Amino acid sequence: MDYPFLKEIIGRLEQFDRERGGQSAAVEDFARWILLAEGQRQTQDDPSQSAQHRWRTQRTALEKDISMYLVFLNRYARMYTKKALEGSALTTTEEFSYLAMLMEQESATKSELILMNKQEKTSGTEVIKRLLAAGLIEQFDDPRDRRSRRVRITHQGRQAIFGIFEPMLLVSHLVCGNLTQAEKRLLVDLLRKLNHFHEPIFREQRDAPLQALASHLPPTP
Repeated sequence: MDYPFLKEIIGRLEQFDRERGGQSAAVEDFARWILLAEGQRQTQDDPSQSAQHRWRTQRTALEKDISMYLVFLNRYARMYTKKALEGSALTTTEEFSYLAMLMEQESATKSELILMNKQEKTSGTEVIKRLLAAGLIEQFDDPRDRRSRRVRITHQGRQAIFGIFEPMLLVSHLVCGNLTQAEKRLLVDLLRKLNHFHEPIFREQRDAPLQALASHLPPTP
């Protein structure tokens, strides 16, 4: 039996346990930790290692898994939404989202509407143009600020969105997939927490460099 190897494994398990504060973990968590620790050690031994190599050695990190699956979920949702919108006056998820926002309030400025939908100004402006051209929303002068224009949903827009509420509800069920009610509540809490972290960055600093935005991250445990 290779006793030195066993001693090293036990030593690493003890270190892994200390870093997690004694929290329970699966074998997969320990394997990820080993890969990350090894990648960091190799980088320290050889500072010339490229970012690409570090990415490969740390590709199982939880943060990258979360980002990857969020991207996948967005693509699944878009696929389902495209099917839900077939035959309607709407063509994209963003158009539905903009109309749904305007259903909940009397009107909004174009900038407010774009910000509520977490889009860049250029992309949001294109969505608003399409909705205006289709007669689903209308614009008018802001009575409190003549330099600004507001938009509101039209009767035609209300009819369009009423006609796809049921298919879009089905999309919501599909996106949630096989999660239990308890899992859905937990996921909502986690997503809400992430949204509270990202929203002020998007509102106030979205034009800042990436490294500056990274300063908002909490210290690595």
